[in-house]
Amino acid sequence: MNEADELNACRLFFVNDIIKIVFLNKEIDMSTIEIKKNIVDKLESVQDAIVLGEIYRILTLDFNTDNKYVFSEQQLSVLNERDVAIDKGHYFTDEEANKDLEEWLKK
Repeated sequence: MNEADELNACRLFFVNDIIKIVFLNKEIDMSTIEIKKNIVDKLESVQDAIVLGEIYRILTLDFNTDNKYVFSEQQLSVLNERDVAIDKGHYFTDEEANKDLEEWLKK
């Protein structure tokens, strides 16, 4: 893996950590104050403008619940197929997905 690939992998893992903190807070079982502190702690260590830009983009997304997205029939069909697959145990755990990603990035 060359230096650019390593940098991109680091960016990906860092953004992945931030996404987990922001969007999966129910699974992490932290209070809002703890989540904000963890985000600030991580942000203080970032020097990469691209990573900071991606984090900013995520944080500026409009999460207004009045603007609900309406799925097309095709999208609903795909989501239903995925639900059935998950119910049958056809999915990757976070650990398995991260391991596959790491192996893929090594190629």
